Amino acid sequence: MKRSLITTGIIGVVVAIIVGALHVSRLMLGFETALAELVSRYAGATRVVGEKWQYVFVLLLALG
Repeated sequence: MKRSLITTGIIGVVVAIIVGALHVSRLMLGFETALAELVSRYAGATRVVGEKWQYVFVLLLALG
């Protein structure tokens, strides 16, 4: 393995541990909640689309 790949893996593990520790300690709870609210709005996710439009969307996503 190349050194850069090993270094990248070590940095990834360290960052994952830091983010996991911040999540467990709830220091970032306000930020996580605000970001989750911004990304997934309930009204937009539960809006009903017509049956024919669903076929179009599924086809586009499958081909896309």
